[in-house]
Parts: sequence; C-alpha cells; structure tokens
Amino acid sequence: MDLINNKETQYNFLNLKDFNFMKTYYIWLFIVILFNACVVDNNNNYKKTLSQSKSSTQFPDSQFLKATGFGTSKEAARHDARAELASIFETKIESDLTHTTRAIVDNSGEHDFENIESILRFYYRVQLKGVRVIDLDVKRGQYTALAILNKSKAYDNWLTEISNCDEMIFAEYENLKKVKSKVFIIKPIQKIWNNWMKRTSLVSRLTVLGFSAPSKKYQIEKILNMISDLRNNLKIYIDITGNQSDYLVRTIGEELTKEGFIVADSYSDTDVIISGNLILEKVENSSKDWRYSRAKVSMKIKDKSTGLMFGNVIESVRRGHLTYKESKFKAVRDISKITSKKVVLLFDPFSLTKK
Repeated sequence: MDLINNKETQYNFLNLKDFNFMKTYYIWLFIVILFNACVVDNNNNYKKTLSQSKSSTQFPDSQFLKATGFGTSKEAARHDARAELASIFETKIESDLTHTTRAIVDNSGEHDFENIESILRFYYRVQLKGVRVIDLDVKRGQYTALAILNKSKAYDNWLTEISNCDEMIFAEYENLKKVKSKVFIIKPIQKIWNNWMKRTSLVSRLTVLGFSAPSKKYQIEKILNMISDLRNNLKIYIDITGNQSDYLVRTIGEELTKEGFIVADSYSDTDVIISGNLILEKVENSSKDWRYSRAKVSMKIKDKSTGLMFGNVIESVRRGHLTYKESKFKAVRDISKITSKKVVLLFDPFSLTKK
C-alpha cells in the first residue's frame, strides 16, 4: 500500500513538474513572439520615418511643393498624390478667380455673373507639368506616395505663360482698333477675356508657391464697357425659311434677347443677319409602332455692312414618337434648343474661344 502511494505521489510530482515546465515554455514562447512583433513593427516605423526624413532632406519645403497620396496599390497612391497636389492650386485659383471676376463684373453692374461662372470652371482645373512622384512605404496593404513640384522651375514656366497671355491681350487690343464692324469685335473681346482669366489663374498658382507675378499694363474693365456697348447697339435680324421655321426663329430670338442682344424686326434696320433653312423629313426606316422624323438646320451669320461671314451653324437631329406629327414636333423643338445655344455662344463675348 505504501508502495502504491509512493508511486502515485511520484507520478503526481512528475505531472506537476511537466506542467510547470510547459507553462514556463509557453510563457517564454509568447514573450519571444511578442518581442519579434515589436521589432518588426519598429522596423516598419523606422523605415517609414527614414523614408520621410530622407524625402524632407532631398526635397526641402523651401524648394519643393509636396503632397502625399495613399492607396491600395502603387498606382492608386501615385494618382492620389498628384490629385492632392493639384487640389492645392485649384482651391486657391477658384477663390482668387471668382473673387476678382465678381468684383469687376459687379462694378460694371450690367453683366450676369452666373453665366460667366460656368466659364470660370474651365480655368479652375490644373494640369501640372514637371511633377515627380516618389513611392514611399507600404504597410498592411496601404501604399504611400509623394508628389513633388520644383518651385523654381514651375515659376519660370508659369511666368512664360503669363507673358504669352499678356502678348495675346495686347495683340487683340490692337486688333480691336482696326475692326470697323460691330459684330467682328466680339472675337477679339473673347480672346482678351479668355487670356485674362488664364493669366489670373496662373498668378494664383504663383502665389501658392510664394512668388509674386508681374503687374499688368492694361485695364480689363475697358473690355466690360465695350461688351455693354456692343449689346446695347448690335441689332440682329433672323431670316430662316422652311416648314415650322417660325418656332426656330422664335427660340433663337428669345435666347439672344435673354443675353441682352437686340433682335431687329426688319432687314433694313440691322447689323447682323442670321439666314438659313430648316428641313423636316420622315425617316423611312421607322418601326412598326414607332415613327421617326429628322430635322436639319443650316444657318449662316453675316455682317451686313461687309458681307463677311461671322459664323455658321449646321445641326441634325432625329426624334421618334407614336405618330409622325408628334415626332416632327419633337425634332423641331429639340433642334431649336440646340442651335439657339450654339448661336448664343458665337455672340457671347464671355464664351470660351477655340484653342
């Protein structure tokens, strides 16, 4: 009996000893794993800190404008970095260009800023040249990239563009002195206005970099006064023939009047003539239950005094309905909207010029 008890005691002791050993083993194993994890994490942090420190040393803030991008891939991080860099400029440009233009327009008191604002958006956007993108780190599937722009090089490039804008503006001012026709002063005015807006957006970019731009030697306010005189004196006569052309004539006239232009009642009392033809026809390949019609418009805009063509509009639309009568109405209605907008853009001094 004592022997059995001694064996059981010995067995229990061995089990306890094994248990304590295993417990100690697992504790040490956990400590080692935790230590390694900390080392790996510290290495990652070290690499990240090292790369950012290196980028700060190689590309100091005094010489470079920088923006950081993130993404689930290198390409996404690079794209994000470029977008972040561009947004720095776009925010400044939008603020400066809107404020400056509104101040000028409000002083004149005769122009609708909302119409001009839609054009300003074109100049808000920035396509940066000379941007370098550097891959930084990747951690837990998250990539980091750095977009950098050399301030000095960007300044030189944008200063050249500003100079080009000023040259274009001066050249168009000279062209205005030579133009005798009322309607043909619109195109030089459009070019002056567009180059002025481009110049203002470029100046905003320079201020982001910490530079100042050269002063301009002209007054854009003079252009606004010319636009007011143009709208108050230019008379436009619309002469379009064809079936249901009355609807087209009325729509164009309403849009021009809305923009402040004068629509003349007679051919003799006019400066500009919009002539053309509206053709309305059935489309033969109409389906069994659907009827299609096509409307075609061809218009020429001429200066009456010189006979020179100022512009032209050619458009064609096809519309369908259950009956030919309704499909023709839809075709005339829609082509009238489309062509009237194109006519207004030709006359609008604030519209974008063709590059």
